[in-house]
Amino acid sequence: MSLLQHLGNGGPVLFVLLFVSVFSLALVILKWMALRELRLKKDFSVKDISTDVAKRGVRTVVDDLKKNPSPLAQIAARAIEVSSLEVSQMSAKERERELELCGAEQLQRLESGMGAISIAAHLSPLLGLLGTVMGMISAFQGLASAGLRADPSVLAGGIWEALLTTAFGLIIAIPLLVVHHFFQSSIDRIVHRMERLGVSMLRHFAPRTGESEEEFVDSVLRSSLQ
Repeated sequence: MSLLQHLGNGGPVLFVLLFVSVFSLALVILKWMALRELRLKKDFSVKDISTDVAKRGVRTVVDDLKKNPSPLAQIAARAIEVSSLEVSQMSAKERERELELCGAEQLQRLESGMGAISIAAHLSPLLGLLGTVMGMISAFQGLASAGLRADPSVLAGGIWEALLTTAFGLIIAIPLLVVHHFFQSSIDRIVHRMERLGVSMLRHFAPRTGESEEEFVDSVLRSSLQ
């Protein structure tokens, strides 16, 4: 029996599952490409950034970091900004709060598409079960209509066709759950790096009261050489 015949025997639910599988595959490919691009980008160290600030100035480094789509670059840029002269009177808690907001924005970017993958993974078996129940109802209706002339082989064939949707739903759901776990682990590792970088940046670029921009850059340079 060909694939098209299987799809026809599975009923309309099987076509819905086919659409879910194609949609999920597209989401997985896009998410994999996005995470792969982030993993390939260079890591950011406080020492390298502070040296860059000392050489090129705060504003230039911040502008360059903001152009970088990496969440680590965005965290580093915000950490330098909240420690700059314009907001140097902010308390430590206020600076931490600003960095937390930036981290939340980056986390939202990282997790975009993950919800849809999770929904598809959990919805597919339920759709498969729905298709099976509908197929079983149809098979038993046919058996009841046939009365005494009912052929058990016809019932068995109807049940076999109904179970196709459950099998197809599981075939979609199992790989999606594995992929979702893999993506979530990658995101968790990036978030951990963001947190460590953010704390290190705040400690390193903590503003000194009354410090001029030139003194700020000099202090950053001295710290980077330690």
